[in-house]
Amino acid sequence: MRIAFDQNPTTDQNLKRQAFNYVSQLKTEPSAWQPCLNIFTKIPRYHDVVRFFALEIVNKAVEGGTLDERGADTVQEQLMTYLRRSYKTPEGLSQRDENS
Repeated sequence: MRIAFDQNPTTDQNLKRQAFNYVSQLKTEPSAWQPCLNIFTKIPRYHDVVRFFALEIVNKAVEGGTLDERGADTVQEQLMTYLRRSYKTPEGLSQRDENS
């Protein structure tokens, strides 16, 4: 995904075209939200451009009503787990609580 949005003029244009075609296919694939959710919530994190694109795909599935109840529950659960992992200190207190 990152190659598709790469602004470097030395990037192989054929490879960039292939990556862009792949990204375009993902946008129309109804089940693409599942791997994209995994990409967005993975730690260590992928490049921000990749994560943003992945989150857009998940958002499209949520807003577009293509998720069934189980899929919506999966998205909610995985995002909440990600947030808990990302915003907790080793002592178990959220960073927000520490600054209060």
